[in-house]
Order: sequence, then structure tokens, then C-alpha cells
Amino acid sequence: MRTLGAAPARHLYGGMLLLAMLACNGSDSTGPTAAGRPSPGAVSNSLSLTGRIAFVRNGQVYVMNANGTNILQLTHSTAVNETPAWAPDGSKIAFVRSFSGNREIFVMRADGTGVTRLTSNPADDAAPAWSPGGSKIAFHSNRSGNYEIYVMNSSGGGVLQLTHIRRVSRTPAWSPDGTKIAFTTTGAFGFDLDVMNADGSLGHRVAAVVIPLSLSWGHTGKIAFARRFSDPHYEICVVPASGGAVTRLTNNAATDSYPSWSPDGSKIAFQSDRAGNFEVYAMTATGTGVTRLTNNAAVDGQPAWQP
Repeated sequence: MRTLGAAPARHLYGGMLLLAMLACNGSDSTGPTAAGRPSPGAVSNSLSLTGRIAFVRNGQVYVMNANGTNILQLTHSTAVNETPAWAPDGSKIAFVRSFSGNREIFVMRADGTGVTRLTSNPADDAAPAWSPGGSKIAFHSNRSGNYEIYVMNSSGGGVLQLTHIRRVSRTPAWSPDGTKIAFTTTGAFGFDLDVMNADGSLGHRVAAVVIPLSLSWGHTGKIAFARRFSDPHYEICVVPASGGAVTRLTNNAATDSYPSWSPDGSKIAFQSDRAGNFEVYAMTATGTGVTRLTNNAAVDGQPAWQP
């Protein structure tokens, strides 16, 4: 098995760094026009939203209908809970729980019962991502002294280190067919977006200058991610998983991040503080029809659309 080695050779990526920076720069020539994009804080109710979305409210995991109704709290812990991730069949949710700064990965049934701890060590284990078949969970951890991408059985155990880059690697996301894993890793200008084979063998660079918060690989073959344009000006962008032009979907002075594709790839849920407080929103895959799904004084974010 050939694992990702030290710094990937720049010639492997054929100038992707420059292309990504130009394609997703301030003019946003590859994304929706300014006239077609909602203004900061503006929302509509024009979207047809189906399914369920898990999200985090003030450190607890909740679930709601995708249109923002029927909100139900799933975790009731004194610890901080974050980054819910649905099992492919929708029966379980993996999430991260923090104990005095030590994060571990847990799983529970979709109704909040049967909470089970999957990892237990002094390292920081976080960002769980289910394989499409449901048998594996990828995650990042610094258990080797540096943040790398790992995979384990969905019941815990069988932990295998996939990357050995000696750079910070975070936020794995499986391809819909289960053959590849996207992740972020430190590069020349911050974090880059890379794709490797699911066994850890060498892959390719997809985009540069991304925010290592969350990745979402849609069934249309595109990866959604966040990019910083100015601090704390984060925007949602998408890029073909094979590489190519980056398309910017949001454009405002807020922090837009944690994108999550709908099952059919037609919409993206995300978190934003464009109204002055972090809430969960949804929009079309082209960045239009922005709709606010939550609206309260709590901090709502980190949405995950049920497959």
C-alpha cells in the first residue's frame, strides 16, 4: 500500500494552486452574479426542502425537518457535543463529545438513544465521516503526534492510519462510491483540499486555500467547502472532485461555513452569522434561494443532511 508521503510534489497538481486562487477570488466570475445572489441577511422561503437535518445548538445535537420544523434535542450532556454525521441508512448519528478539551467520537441512534463511545484515548479524535456502506468511520486524530486521517470500524476498533504526511490533515469526507476520501492538509498558503484513495494511497490536489472546518462530497461529483476571503469572511465554495474551477456560492460579510449537501445534490445546508447570530440556512446548489431554517438566540450550526 502506498501512503501519502511527505510534502506532495507540486508537479502532481499541475498549477491547481494558482487556478483555485484565481477562480474563487473577489470578483467571483465563476459563481452566481451579484444580482442573482441574496444580499447579506436576506432569506427566502422558496425552497422545497425534504428529509431531516442534524445540527448543533449550544453544544448539544438536535435534529429537525429540513424545512426547519419539528426540532428535537438528541443529546443531554454537560459536555460539549459537535459535528453530527449520519450513517448512510439514517439509523445512527456519529458525533464528537469533549471532556475538558479531550474530544472523543461517539455514536447514537437517530432518536438520541443508545449513546456509545467509540474512541477513548488522550488524543484529539474528531470529525467523524461514515463510509457509504456504513461499515467504517473516517476521522482525524493527533494520536501519532500530528493530525492525520484515520479510519475505524463503525462499532469502534480496527483503527488504521491512512495518511503519514507529517502535516496537519483534517476533516475527511468520503466519495459517494466509497473509493476515495477528501481531506484538508496544510499547504503553502494555509490548508489545501486533497483527495486520496480510500486505502490511503496517493491521490491528487483539488483546491487550495480552504478552511479545515467541514467538507461535503455530493452525489453530483462536487465537493463543498469554506474559504476565507478576509477574517472572518468565510464563504461557501464548490469544486469538482477531479479538480478544476472553484465556484463561489455565497458572498457577504458574514461567516458562512460547514456546508452539507442534500441527498439529491440540489441544495446545500450551511451555518452563517449573516443575521448577527449563527443559524442554519439552506440554498440551492448554485447559491440562490437562501432560506433560514433556525431563528433563535442560541448558537445553531454544523448542519448534516440525512442521506
